[in-house]
Amino acid sequence: MKKCIIISLSLILLFLLTIVSSIYRAYGGHNVNRAVGLYLEANNGKAPRSWADIEPYHLDPILGFHSVVIVKRYWAVHWDADLMKLYEDAKESEALTGRTRGLAYTRTVYRKRSVKDPGEVTNWCLHGMIVRSIDKLKKEE
Repeated sequence: MKKCIIISLSLILLFLLTIVSSIYRAYGGHNVNRAVGLYLEANNGKAPRSWADIEPYHLDPILGFHSVVIVKRYWAVHWDADLMKLYEDAKESEALTGRTRGLAYTRTVYRKRSVKDPGEVTNWCLHGMIVRSIDKLKKEE
């Protein structure tokens, strides 16, 4: 009887962990993009350079507090990207979100498994949330 209970609880725990992991893999980047945008707004357009920079702006979707501990297992940020230059270049080419002209773009916040080496990516673009934050900063100037 005890063995059945332990096996049942283990299966339930495994199921819950699978669901939580799936949520972070699928939607974690949304909150990371939002945190990058909020950081830009709070720091007059200065780009974040580490997870520590955006942690105060990142509200964990499941835990409900400001943490990047779990989400950074699934998502990465191209910290060296010049977000303002990407914004200006994209404005000129009308490719802000990488959906125009059939070019392959990689967003500056990306799934870890989708990019093996960020140094090999030639076409970076910004997520719409980051674009909106920069637009807001430009209007305030």
